[in-house]
This record gives sequence, structure tokens and C-alpha cells, in this order.
Amino acid sequence: MAMQNHRNSRPKTRSSKLETRNPRPKKGQLVSFDFMVSTILYFTVFLLAYNLSLSFINGFYSNYRNDIQHATAAYAADKLFTRGEVSWTNKSINDIGDIGILRSYGMLDTVKVGVFTNYTLQNSARMKSLLGAGAYSMKFEVRNSSNHILYSAGDLLNMSNTSLRYVDVIRRYSVLDSQPVRVDIFIWD
Repeated sequence: MAMQNHRNSRPKTRSSKLETRNPRPKKGQLVSFDFMVSTILYFTVFLLAYNLSLSFINGFYSNYRNDIQHATAAYAADKLFTRGEVSWTNKSINDIGDIGILRSYGMLDTVKVGVFTNYTLQNSARMKSLLGAGAYSMKFEVRNSSNHILYSAGDLLNMSNTSLRYVDVIRRYSVLDSQPVRVDIFIWD
């Protein structure tokens, strides 16, 4: 009888004890969990790299645009602060080839400044193209030592405009009718 009981009784194996204590996940569960973790890590790294590359490209493009704008402003100021053609003030706005507002070095010519202001008010695009600043907005101002505006022409510069990103100002000091003046050229996007 003892033998029969031994045959009928099921021997306890070590594996059945392990399954009740610490059930191991099946192979399919491990594979899908690994896949899910690796997918999340991949997309996280991809999004991080994407954002970093976008910020780098935008920063590079912004610096490039600002450099071009600054060079344009300097070029416009250099063209304007010359003598220009001898008699450009007597020509039609479409016939002018080279403009300049100086009578001599450091001395502004009142007639040339007045004509430049009037022509800029009449056809701002033509005057900007003569100065090489056709792609930008531009404003020209002459102020006396009391900071009163003597001459002003060009596009409206609204400093409270939130979309205004970068304004380049070229400032020159000169003499107009034996009085010291400040000439400002504003160029912006």
C-alpha cells in the first residue's frame, strides 16, 4: 500500500514552487515590453535632436539676416554721406544715379538734404533702391542739438511693434547751416 500511495501521489518539483513564488513573464511579454521601452527612448532622443537642430538653424539664419541688414545700413550711410552727383538735385527722381547730401567733408548741404527728404516722401522705394536698402524699411532723420527733428522721411518706425525684431541705426554727426546736427538712418526688417 505504501507503494501505491507513492505512485498515486504526485511528486513536488522544484519548478512548481518557483512558479508560485516568482512567476516569470513569458517570452512574448518581454519582447513587447523591450520594444515599447526602446520605441519611447528612440522618439525622445529624436524629438530632442529635432528641437536642437531647429533652434540652431533658426539662430544661424537670424544672425545671418542681422549681419546682412547691418551691412546694408552701413552701405546706405556710406552712399548717403558723399557729395553724390554734381547736380542730382535738379534731376527727376527717376534720373538720379548717385545721391549724396554732403557739401564738403562733415558739412551737410541744406538743398540736398531738403531734396532728399522730399524725394523720399514722394517715392520711398526709389530712394531706398538708390541707397541699396530696397529690401528693408528705412527712415531718415536730421535732428538739431536740442533734439528737434529738422528733416524726416521714410517708413513709419513704430518701436512698440512686437513683430519688430531688429532695428539697425547708423548715426552720424555733422554740421548743417553752421549748426551741429545728428543724422540717423534706421533700417529694419
